[in-house]
Amino acid sequence: MLTNLRYLQINLLLLVFVFFHISQLFAASDDIVLLPTPEVKSLIFTSIKNGDEFYAGQKISVVIAKTKAHNLDNLGIRIRIPESGVIGVFKVDPEQLNAEIEIPKDILGPLEIKAMALDTNHPVIVVSDDIIIHIKTNFQLKDFDFRIEGNKVIDETYFINSIDPKQIEVVGKYSDGVKRLISDASTGTKYELLDPEVASVDSKGRIRAKLDGRTLLHVSNNGITKTTIINVIDVFGAAQFNFLGSPQKAYAGKTLKLEVKASNPQKTIPRLTVTLKPHGSTFVDHGDGTGIFTWTPSNDNEKYESVQFLATDPDKPEIKNTMTVDFYVDR
Repeated sequence: MLTNLRYLQINLLLLVFVFFHISQLFAASDDIVLLPTPEVKSLIFTSIKNGDEFYAGQKISVVIAKTKAHNLDNLGIRIRIPESGVIGVFKVDPEQLNAEIEIPKDILGPLEIKAMALDTNHPVIVVSDDIIIHIKTNFQLKDFDFRIEGNKVIDETYFINSIDPKQIEVVGKYSDGVKRLISDASTGTKYELLDPEVASVDSKGRIRAKLDGRTLLHVSNNGITKTTIINVIDVFGAAQFNFLGSPQKAYAGKTLKLEVKASNPQKTIPRLTVTLKPHGSTFVDHGDGTGIFTWTPSNDNEKYESVQFLATDPDKPEIKNTMTVDFYVDR
């Protein structure tokens, strides 16, 4: 997080006690039971509302009102980027119900504000609705850099192997010398993938792998465009077999046939082979993800036999999976 905490009047005791005070201890005989502390929405902001716009670094006066009678303690205003971590908490006088908060200089786009407190007369947390304000700046974007969280990059190519969304963190360099996080589309940042079959990206800069392959990611803002290669590999893993059950019972002198099926999440047809099989058995791959294992056990076979099937990706032989079926031969 880019936020410089020198601009935040953070009260750590408030942060721990109010915002993470979600349970209370209740003694019943010799047992201790954790009970959730209920929340009551009876605080409202009277000086700001959803959609209000402010400037990065601006100080704003925030006024809070109570819709019900509460004896408030540890009243605070939390600010954070939506769906992200807490940036800071400003302490508010519970008697005056107002405070001046300073918007961090390095934040642009949506900012979530919420008021929370404890009611000393009742075991409840008193809260307000979330208010989303928008932060802007008059300074000019000169350049930006970006990275994809938690992903390996080699020679300007990002390697992604998970369908879980990853955040593209775009950091803008502005004419006032301040670096600002500009991943959200509301800051002017736009994303484009050359092949949307390989991956997808939303307006918040969250990229999600869809299918193995390569594509180009274009990131642009204020006439500046930067491009990187996205290489999606092993996103779904190897082909999966239908489970046949193990062990299976076979009878000496009687022909046994098993149909084997395997499907590849990457939509290619896996090659099926046998790497371990009993004497006298055969396996035929039909070339459509299915195959037939045929075996007529004899008295020469061991009492316990095994067959191991192998499914291999035709385009990437290193992606493979195995399934072993054990047999009990009844003579």
